[in-house]
Amino acid sequence: MHERSLRILAEIEEAEQEAAAVRGVPRGLLRVTASVAFAKRQLAPLLPAFLARHPEMQVELAGTDRYVDLVGSGTDVAVRFGGQSDSSLIARKLAPLYRMLCAAPAYVAKFGPPATPADLAQHNCLILNQQSNLLADWLLVGPKGELTQRVKGNFVADNGDVLFEALLAGLGIARVTDFLAAGELRAGRLVRVLPD
Repeated sequence: MHERSLRILAEIEEAEQEAAAVRGVPRGLLRVTASVAFAKRQLAPLLPAFLARHPEMQVELAGTDRYVDLVGSGTDVAVRFGGQSDSSLIARKLAPLYRMLCAAPAYVAKFGPPATPADLAQHNCLILNQQSNLLADWLLVGPKGELTQRVKGNFVADNGDVLFEALLAGLGIARVTDFLAAGELRAGRLVRVLPD
């Protein structure tokens, strides 16, 4: 009986050591959703280093500009812009997000830059349509505070990345997030309009 007890204790100790060895090692499937543009330009470049650091992890990244039922789809993490609609979920602010008005230099050369927010009504504005929510009322913040400007244009997309490509092609003026515009502004492929 004594030998059996020693063997059981040794097996328990071995099992505890094995458990301690894997306790701090992340493993398993991590389901993440983010907008197409954010997934493509911000998350995807980070994945090789993340997976190299955590080789027992598997990442499933869903790039979509539509809001996802996180619980129903089994999604673990969602990176979204704006407020949280489901109060049963835990949200953390990752970083501030800034939007700016931009156009391709060719568009500005052909049509001129708007001088005031009201001038946007005379320009071709590229509009994002998020789940039947046509974002044609642009909230602008300037030295005199906030104002909402109704815009119109001949191109509407339900995907921010597609809209961004139309912007780069010179189709019109668009509201663009800072993480999308920064590199293109530095390279001269975009210019800011109404920067104030």
